[in-house]
Amino acid sequence: GMELHTVQRQQLRIQTRYIKQGLLLLALAFGIWLLDLSKTVCAATSLLQGHALWHLLGAIAALYLYRYYRSEQPG
Repeated sequence: GMELHTVQRQQLRIQTRYIKQGLLLLALAFGIWLLDLSKTVCAATSLLQGHALWHLLGAIAALYLYRYYRSEQPG
């Protein structure tokens, strides 16, 4: 939130959609992690594990964060 506030206040030329998408993915990853942790959705023998999905979504969120910082243009 502070990052988006700074971008708006200083009128930086940066693609804020990347950080918004990254935050959305991180929130989704956190929800999946909670479901896996509480054993609500848990399949220990499945190829797709909640914990693995949490790591995958976290990595994609980090990629969006990289793209966000990379998109800043000199003012």
